[in-house]
Amino acid sequence: MALVLITSKNSRRSRKRALWAMARHEAQDVCGDPRTSGRSYMLTWTDRPGTEGTDWEWVPDNGSHAPVLDELGITPRREWTAAPQAPAEAA
Repeated sequence: MALVLITSKNSRRSRKRALWAMARHEAQDVCGDPRTSGRSYMLTWTDRPGTEGTDWEWVPDNGSHAPVLDELGITPRREWTAAPQAPAEAA
């Protein structure tokens, strides 16, 4: 899983602003689409966002990227559940 974040240019915030949770390959597709960045913002993703409420928080989705999500066939979630880590192989 990956968390898609919105980042404002020339702005410092104490917490990252999360829009959606989705599969990593979907986040790469969304964030790589040129329609998901503008003059004052861009979308980025991470699979290690830290702790909700401390490092990041959900922000409202105003629907401006709905056409991109629809075209890519992605239904984002608004719940973060990190994928379990694969167990380390025995030595």
